[in-house]
Formats: sequence, structure tokens, C-alpha cells
Amino acid sequence: MNKATYLLTLPIVEIEKGSNLGRATGVLLNSVTKKVYLTMENGHPGQAKIIDTADIIGVGEQYLLIQDEKVLKGVFEDESIPKMLEDCYLLLGVEVIDASGTSLGKVEDLVFDKEYNILSLILDNQQEVKAESILSVCPGRIFVNLDKREIKGKEVEKKELKEDISLESLEGKVVKSEEESKKANNHSYLGLKVGKTVTSEDGTFQAKQGTVITEELMQEAERHDLLLNIAMYAAE
Repeated sequence: MNKATYLLTLPIVEIEKGSNLGRATGVLLNSVTKKVYLTMENGHPGQAKIIDTADIIGVGEQYLLIQDEKVLKGVFEDESIPKMLEDCYLLLGVEVIDASGTSLGKVEDLVFDKEYNILSLILDNQQEVKAESILSVCPGRIFVNLDKREIKGKEVEKKELKEDISLESLEGKVVKSEEESKKANNHSYLGLKVGKTVTSEDGTFQAKQGTVITEELMQEAERHDLLLNIAMYAAE
């Protein structure tokens, strides 16, 4: 078994050339395929990349290995990525709420099996929540049913809960760079507005709801590791 926080500490190395490509910065879950992805936001805006965990060929004490750099999908280079991200959510730091309406804490870590399916959520109070208790995942929140109680008069079977995870939109529809947007036309998110206020942890950066998404905003968001976040909820 692997944990998300452990994977994020490891340098990603391609075995074809031996190059160190940097470290992952986040974890995404795709609601349609149930696949888990790692995100990288190294370098300048436009270099954010997605790694399918199926492309990981080795995880050791010092390195996370992939075959070559080609398996990294640039969010501003691969036109299939923005569409795929509409069905994805960042999971670390998300609030977990019980079916009773009680906040249980925030996701501090994730436990995976050898196929990188999520086995459980580890909360910031060290409580472990099994994946089969998940009812749904929404922007900024995960709803769970810890005691298999009746909800609205109907008992929810655990085997149904795992299949019913409904994720609506990545905490960020990813915004393309201005140069790429000219090539991708209707795939571009430049000129759209931020649908939800995004603030850095230290409070030095904030993009308020309704702010028009520009190249300058993307650059500032990149400096605060919030490129994927600022891109989410992009709306007309």
C-alpha cells in the first residue's frame, strides 16, 4: 500500500534518460473512470502536467519511476486534458462530512492499493474513513455514511456507495495560456471568470469571484501553486 503524501515527497525520474522531472504537488480523482492522477505544477504557467498512476512503474524509498517524460500530459498541450479534468477533483485538504451533518475533519492523506484505487481517507485528526463509506464528492467536500444508517427512508448499501461517487467539476477547469488558446479556440478558458474566490494560505494572493481570467492572473496563481485551483469553476 502507498500513501498520497509519501508519493508527493518522491522525485519523479524517467528511466529512459535518468532525468529528475520534479515532484508531484496534488492528487486528483476522476469520477467517471475512478482513476487517480498526480499533478505537477513546476516551472512557469503552461507547464502544469498530469500523471496517470497507471504509468508509474516503480515506487521506492528515494524515487518514483516512470518510463519516460512522454507519459506526462501537459494541461495546456494536450487538448483532451481540460475535458477530462471536468470530471476530476483535488482531494487533499477537502472537508469530510458525515451523513448526520457532522464535520469529521479534512483529508490529510489517502491510502491506495497496488492498483492505486483509494482504500481509505486519513483525516487531520487521524481518523480513517474507508472508501466504501463515501456517498459523494463535491467541490471542497466529501460526504460519507459511517454507520450505514437509513437516509431519507432508504438504506444505502456500501457496494452502491462506491459506484455512486458523483464529482461535478475539478476545483478547477484548467485555463489555457493565451498562445495555446489561439490554437485551441473554443477549448480556451481565458476571458472566463473565476466562479469561486481562491485565496493562498498566507493570504498574499486572492482571486475574487467574478474576476476575469487573464494570463497575468495565471502567472500569479502559478507563483502561489494555485494554477489548478484558480482554473476551477471557470464560468462565463
